[in-house]
Amino acid sequence: MNDKNANSNPQGTNSNSSATKKTFWPYGILLSLFAIVCACVVTIIYASNYPVYEDDSFLGKYQEVIIISTKFSKKMKPLSANFA
Repeated sequence: MNDKNANSNPQGTNSNSSATKKTFWPYGILLSLFAIVCACVVTIIYASNYPVYEDDSFLGKYQEVIIISTKFSKKMKPLSANFA
């Protein structure tokens, strides 16, 4: 009879402890997503404060490239003749 009373108690420690147990991993996921968004915003703000350095040393007009290529070919002919 005492066993019946112990099992019929809905506010027992076993059932109450599982109902009030909280998990915090969803907050961790939300915090991680928030940190990623903040890092992106900070990166954009940081990058927008610096000017863009345009390096066009490897870009040239077609005619300039042909002239340089011709000069290079003329200098390579004696070298190719000696070491070919």
